[in-house]
Amino acid sequence: MCDQNEKILFFNVIAKTVITNGSLNVDKWCNSVEVINVGTNVVTVNQIPLNPPAAGKVLGDSWTFGGNRAEVYKGRIDVAFATLLAGQKILVLQKMYLPESIKFLDDVGD
Repeated sequence: MCDQNEKILFFNVIAKTVITNGSLNVDKWCNSVEVINVGTNVVTVNQIPLNPPAAGKVLGDSWTFGGNRAEVYKGRIDVAFATLLAGQKILVLQKMYLPESIKFLDDVGD
């Protein structure tokens, strides 16, 4: 429960499917990220290997890193698939603060 004087921070979550190697764009106001391997190959995200789903399953390994209240992630998301074959795929979810929360975050950062 929030303290009565504590401002509510509004957020949204965007999902992106990734099928190629490289660095992903991180939203300017990103607070947390979840990466789920939904493909058929091993993928490494920020040097952490994620296995594909087991036979008969839809979701493979996942990795989540989140910020505390009013924290913003300023790092990178680097993706490297073990092999460049058909079927490689990850789902990346980014939680980011909405504009009505950004003024508050700007004030906190000063």
